[in-house]
Amino acid sequence: MSERIDSLEATESEDVIHDANVYYERERHRLEKVKKGKINRLLCKDTVVGERNVKGDGNCFYRCMSVAIYGTEDLHSEVRQEICDYMSHHREKFECFTDCSIDQHIRNQRKMDGSINSWATEADIYAAAARYETNIKITMNKDKPQWHNHVLRINDDGTEETSTHSKRSIHLLLSNNHFTVLYVHQDDAVPTLKDPALACSTTQNETVDWFEMTQSSAQNSTEGAKPEAEVDPKPEVLKVVHDPESDSYEVVGETIYLAGENESKSGRIKPQKSMSGREHGKKRFKLKDKGDKNMGGDTGVKAEFDHMNSNQDVVTNLSKYKLTKEEISLLSKGIKFIPDKTKVNKVRLLADLNELERRMRLREYFYGEEKNNEETDHTLDEKFRLKKKSRFTPNKGRDMWLDLYVETVKRDIVSNLKRSGKLNLTKQEQSAFQSLLDNDAIVIRPADKGSGVVVIDKSDYVSKLEREIESSASYETTHSDRTQDSLKSVRKLANNMLKEGAICKDMYQYLVPRYPKAGSLKGNPKIHKSGAPMRTIVSGINTPTEQFAEVAEHELNQYVESSPSFIRDTTDFINRLRQIEEPLPENAILFTFDVEKLYPSVPREEGLAACQQALEMRAKPLIPTHFVIEMIRTVLDNNNFNFGDRNFLQTDGVAIGSRLGKNFACSYMRTWDEKLLEFPKSPLFYKRFIDDGFGIWTGSVDDLLDFGKHANNIHQNIKIEMKWSEEKIEFLDTLVKIQNGRIITDLYQKPTDKQLYIRHDSCHPSHTKKNLPYGLGLRLKRICTREEDYKRHRNELKSQLRKRGYSGKKIEQQLQRVDKLKREDLLQKNPNKKAGDRVPLVVTFSKQLPDITNILQKHHSILENSERLQAAFKQPPLVAYRRDTNICDSLIHMKTNRLIKKETPCMCVFCQKIIRSDIPSADRKDTHKVIKEARCTDRNIIYGIKCTKCDRAIYVGETERTLKERISEHLRDIKNSNEKPINSHFENHNAKDIEYAVLQKLGHNGRAMRLLVEDIWIRKLNTLAPCGCNVQRNR
Repeated sequence: MSERIDSLEATESEDVIHDANVYYERERHRLEKVKKGKINRLLCKDTVVGERNVKGDGNCFYRCMSVAIYGTEDLHSEVRQEICDYMSHHREKFECFTDCSIDQHIRNQRKMDGSINSWATEADIYAAAARYETNIKITMNKDKPQWHNHVLRINDDGTEETSTHSKRSIHLLLSNNHFTVLYVHQDDAVPTLKDPALACSTTQNETVDWFEMTQSSAQNSTEGAKPEAEVDPKPEVLKVVHDPESDSYEVVGETIYLAGENESKSGRIKPQKSMSGREHGKKRFKLKDKGDKNMGGDTGVKAEFDHMNSNQDVVTNLSKYKLTKEEISLLSKGIKFIPDKTKVNKVRLLADLNELERRMRLREYFYGEEKNNEETDHTLDEKFRLKKKSRFTPNKGRDMWLDLYVETVKRDIVSNLKRSGKLNLTKQEQSAFQSLLDNDAIVIRPADKGSGVVVIDKSDYVSKLEREIESSASYETTHSDRTQDSLKSVRKLANNMLKEGAICKDMYQYLVPRYPKAGSLKGNPKIHKSGAPMRTIVSGINTPTEQFAEVAEHELNQYVESSPSFIRDTTDFINRLRQIEEPLPENAILFTFDVEKLYPSVPREEGLAACQQALEMRAKPLIPTHFVIEMIRTVLDNNNFNFGDRNFLQTDGVAIGSRLGKNFACSYMRTWDEKLLEFPKSPLFYKRFIDDGFGIWTGSVDDLLDFGKHANNIHQNIKIEMKWSEEKIEFLDTLVKIQNGRIITDLYQKPTDKQLYIRHDSCHPSHTKKNLPYGLGLRLKRICTREEDYKRHRNELKSQLRKRGYSGKKIEQQLQRVDKLKREDLLQKNPNKKAGDRVPLVVTFSKQLPDITNILQKHHSILENSERLQAAFKQPPLVAYRRDTNICDSLIHMKTNRLIKKETPCMCVFCQKIIRSDIPSADRKDTHKVIKEARCTDRNIIYGIKCTKCDRAIYVGETERTLKERISEHLRDIKNSNEKPINSHFENHNAKDIEYAVLQKLGHNGRAMRLLVEDIWIRKLNTLAPCGCNVQRNR
C-alpha cells in the first residue's frame, strides 16, 4: 500500500514538474514573442511606406496640409488663410520665428502668387501644428528619414503647454525646396518626450534651414520631385462635400487617419468600407474657430542652419586650387568656429586640476600674511614684477580638510566625464579639414576688415608680401637675423637702469627675456580693393623688446587718454556727441578723415619728442623719463623680423604688431592735433580715434577743403583722406546724421563685414552663446538714437543670428531683455567691478565636461570643517573656461607658420646628437616615435636620453628652457660626477655615449602639464630605476 502511495506521489510529482516546465516554456515563448513584437514595432516606427506629390507652385506646404487633413489639394487656399488667421490671433507666439515684423509676415503669407515671400517658413509650420493639433514631422531623406518635429500647443488663455507629445502626426518630405506628403507606418508606443529640446532636435547630417529656401521661379521648386505623370498611382483620394449646416466637410474614399483619440494610432493608410450616408466611408473634419484649444508642445525650438547657399560670399578663393563643397562649408563656419573633440584631453584636465590644487595650497599657506587688496593697492612697479611666476608649492598634509577637498573634487570631475556626443563636423568636413591642412600649395588668411576668409596660392602670398615690404621706405633688408643683437641692446640698457637704481632686480628679470625670437611678418588680403593687396602686420610677440614696449606703453597712457581729441570707444564717442549744443547751425557739415598708413609713417624724432613731453606730465612715474625714452628708442631701433628665409628691419615709424605702437602713434598725433587746430577757422567739434578723425564744420565746403590741405601740410609723412556730407557720414561703427539741427546716430556696418558671429554649434560654453544676442542687442541700443532704427537693426540681427544656427525664440528672449533697458542708462559708464577673491579653476571647455561649478559647490562644505579654511575660502573656486583650438588656430596661424617659417636644424654639435629615428625603451621591448624635426633651440619639451653603448633609453626629463641648455647641464653633471640621477648609469661611461631626442613639444602649456606628460613618457620608456635613471618623485 505504501509503495503504491509512493508511486502515486512520484507520478503526481512528475506531472507537476511537467506542467511547470510546459508553463515556463509557454511563458518563455510568450515573452520572446512580446519582445520580438516590440522590436519589430520599434524598427517600423515612422517608416515611410508611400508618398504623394503635390503641385509645385509656391503653395506646396499648404497643399500638403490640405491633402493630409482633407485628402485633397483643392482646399490649400482655405488652409493657408486658416493658418494666417491663427497666427494673427496669436501673433506674440510666432513673432520669434520671423525675421520681419509678424504683421508683414502674415501679409506675405496671405498671398498665393508663388513668390518667395509667400513660401511657408518655420513660423507657418509651427502655426499649422498648433492650429490643427498635430505634430508636423519633416525629413529631407525619405529613404533614411531623420524626423524634425514641429509641435506647439496654445491654450484658450494664450498660455503655452510644456508637453511635447501629440497623438496626431503629419509626415512631410522637404527636398529641393518642395514639400511632399509621406505615408508612414508609425509605432503606437512612442513615449512622451519630457525634454522640450528633444522634441525639436535636429541631426548632425540633416538640418532644416527655412532661410535658404530660395528659387528663381515656382518651376524650380519641383526639381528632384516626380512629375505629376510619374507619381505612383493613387486612388482618387477623396471626394469632399461641404455641409453648411454643420460647417463640416464630408470626405469619402481612402484617407490618412491622423492618429487622433478616436482614430487608429498607427498612422497607416486605411481604406474605408463602402457604406451609405454618414456610415458609408464618410469622415467629418470641422474647421475650428481660431480661439479653439490646440495641441502641441515645444516652444523652445532648437533651430540649426546650414546656410550653404551663401558660403561663396564668405570664402574668397584667389588660388588655382578648386575648393570642394565640403571645404567651402568648413571655412564658411568662420575662423572662430571650434570643432568638437571626440574625448576630453585628460592630461590637460589633470594639469588644470593640479594648478587649482597649487593655488588653493598657496592661498592656505599665505593666508593671514598677505596684504588686503581692498586697503592696499599694488604699486606700479609691483604690477609688472608680479607677472614673474614662482614654482613654490606647499606640501600636502598641512590641512587634512584641504587635502580631502582637492582629492574629492579631482575624482568627482574625472569620473563624471560624459561620453562623446554628436560632432559638429560631418565626416566629409573632417576630411576637408585635413585636406586643407595638408595642402602646402595654398595659404588661408582672414580677409581685411571682416571680409571673410581668403584662400590664396602660397607663391602669390609670398610675392605680394615681399612686394609690400620692398616698396615701402620704412623697411630694409638685413643679411642675418638680428635677434641676438637686439637682446644685447635690451640687456645693456636694463643693466644700466639696475645699476642706477631705476629698477629693482625683479623688474630687471622681467624686462630681459630669456628666449626671444625675431618678429614675424603676416598679411591679410584687402579683397575690397583692386588686386587684393596685403595689409602687413609685424608681430612683436616674444621679441627681445616686447617687455620694454609694454612698460613704455603703460607710461604713455595718461598723456594719450588726456588728449582733448581722445575718444575711448563708440560709447564714449556718442556721449561726446550728446554734449554738443543743439540745434546745430544750418551750415553745419559732417566730416571724417583717415590717416594713411599711420604706424609706419610716424616720424621717429618727432614721435620721441612727443613722448618726452608725455612722460614729463606723469603723476606717478614708474621709471625716470630719460630711461623710458631710451627704452622706446631701443624698441624702435630693434624691430627686426623675418619672412621665410629673409630678414628685415623697420627703419621708420613703429610696428603695427608692437605693444608700443598705439600709444607712440597717438602721442605724436596729439601734437599733430594741436597744429591742426591752429588753422584760422576751427571745427565746431573734433575728435579722433587713433588714425580716424571726426568733426563738425561750420562754414563753406571750400573752407573745409582748405582745412584738409592744411592737415596734409603739417608733416610730409602724414597724409589724410577726407570725406564730408551735410546729411550723414559714417565713423567707426556709427552713422552720424543731422536732422532738423539735431545729431542722431545709427548703426553702420561696412559692406565688407560678413557678420560671422560664433555659430551655435561651435564648441563654446553655452553661456557664451546664450548671451551673444544680448550683448549684440546692447550695442544696437546704445548706438541707435531712434527707436525705429533700433527695431530695424534688431530684426536684421535676429536674421543673421538665425543663419548662424540660433533659435529664434531664444534670440527673442534675450533681445526682449534689451528692449526693457533705457538707452540713457546704457550710455552711462559703469564702475569697474572689483575682482573677486575666489580661487580660479581654468579649464579648456569641452561638451564632455561635467557640471564643474556644481561639483565645487557640492564639496565646499568639506572646507567648512576648518575655521582657517572657512576664512580663506569663503566661496567655492570660480570656474573659468579657456577655448579649445579653433579653425583660425589650425588652418590659419599654425598652417601659415609651418609653410612660411620652415626652421631647420643648425647642425651644431648639439643638433648632431639629436635622435631622429625611433628610440628603444629601457627594457628594449618596444620602440617609440620621436620628433624628427627637432632642433637644439626647442623649448618647453619632454626629452629622452639614450645611451649609445647600451642602445636603450635611460632617462626622461622635462624643461621649459631650450634643449641645448638642459643637455649642457646633464653633460656638466656627468663630467663633474655630481650626485644626479643620470650619473648612476654613466659611472662607467662618458659623455660621448649620450644621444637625446625630443619626445613631445608642449607649446605654451605650463609646468603642471609638463610634469604629467613626463610621467607618461617615463612609463612608456620604462626609465624608472632600476631599469633607467629616473627616480620616483612626490609631486
